[in-house]
Amino acid sequence: MTTFGNDFATTNAVFNRTGWLSSKSGRQSQSLVKVPGREWQIVSAHVSIVDLEK
Repeated sequence: MTTFGNDFATTNAVFNRTGWLSSKSGRQSQSLVKVPGREWQIVSAHVSIVDLEK
């Protein structure tokens, strides 16, 4: 996680999935805001998956 000040952060991850019909790789990103009384909340997210066998 990368924070920008005390109330905003971003995360990025690369992952591999096994056990599907074909091997998959993907990326995930999230933007988080620290909401008073509720702690960190995801305000934006994106996931993409790529078929590695093509």
